[in-house]
Amino acid sequence: MPLRPVPGSLMGDWMPPPSDYVENVARKVAPFLVERGLTADLVAAGCARCQACSPVGALERELQANGDRKLIPVRATG
Repeated sequence: MPLRPVPGSLMGDWMPPPSDYVENVARKVAPFLVERGLTADLVAAGCARCQACSPVGALERELQANGDRKLIPVRATG
């Protein structure tokens, strides 16, 4: 989800986004992933599985721990 430029790549000189922006996006994305069974512990590969550069995995675990808590639906506007 967040941009983490790799030194030496075509985007190696790009700056990663501010942490508050990444957190804001992650808090919107995580509930959708949990609802659809696309959490890091259930998928086999890719960014969703790795979670190395993203706070989404931590948010998924937080949401799953509160299983009886009703989540507020998040809708993208546009």
